[in-house]
Amino acid sequence: MFLFFVACGVAPKQKAVEILEKGINDESIIVRVHAAKALRQIGEDRGLDLLYQINRSGDQEGCAAALRALYDLDEGTYSPELWSYALEGDPSIRIEAYKLIASMKDERCRDMLIKGTDDKIAKIRRISYLGLEKFKEDDVLRGGLRDIDPLVRIAAAKALGRTGEQDLKDFIRNELNGTENDVWCHGIIALAEMGDTSVIHDIGGRLYSAPWEVRLAAVEALLIMNNHDGVLVLQEALQSDDPFAREYAVNILKKYKISETTQLLKDLVHDEYTNVSVAAIEALVQYGAKEQQRLFEEMMNVPNPLVQIAAAAAYLQGE
Repeated sequence: MFLFFVACGVAPKQKAVEILEKGINDESIIVRVHAAKALRQIGEDRGLDLLYQINRSGDQEGCAAALRALYDLDEGTYSPELWSYALEGDPSIRIEAYKLIASMKDERCRDMLIKGTDDKIAKIRRISYLGLEKFKEDDVLRGGLRDIDPLVRIAAAKALGRTGEQDLKDFIRNELNGTENDVWCHGIIALAEMGDTSVIHDIGGRLYSAPWEVRLAAVEALLIMNNHDGVLVLQEALQSDDPFAREYAVNILKKYKISETTQLLKDLVHDEYTNVSVAAIEALVQYGAKEQQRLFEEMMNVPNPLVQIAAAAAYLQGE
């Protein structure tokens, strides 16, 4: 057995472990964040501890990335230090902190979210209103309907509608009358999440005659309602020359498993854009990590450390 491993090189499992260990000691704080996240994905609590250590390091880019990783991992354990991140001067840290806070069900997050509804950054207000839905803060949510930003108004209306308030679907529909693509995208997804199947008619030709941002929002809205009419558009996006479209499409497939896209995802693990490649590897884990072991093993040999780490984590999840 020893001679076999000498002849063939390091065993894939050992190589995957070595990649993650090397990653958590890398000079780049972003590489360390990805490696720590990967450790948590394979069930090691040490990864969680490392992410919190990075949070406390004082490095702004690292802190924002670590908070984003905790959110992606769906870590819902409340920590008092979240207050300090929510009050940070750096907007990227505050936004990621509020995303994490809004995902938690802990009652201690309520006051932070209420404070966030008055934040000068519209995205934080939007996140805060969405987070307050589970706390049934209807009076606060109604205040969001008068916000100056249409995306915040849509978020507040969606949250309020999901708590049982009536006629909020019509409120959101009125917001869709504008010409801004991002407003339409957020609105159509909000209506789908509220169970308004009539939006299928509103989507109509936008699946085929709009910018990728709109087309893919339409696809996602349909999938939320368990409608697969947009799968061909999704397949087109995965093969698009636009890296944004490819990344958006792959991230949709991380949430909704569509078997006919598997080969396209396998092709995209080789994408020249790191975000697309990493997202494709993570998506394939949802499609059955064991079946993709040979591909993950191959991707552990690429020069990009972030792709290596994603492939190592995927390989170990399939063990």
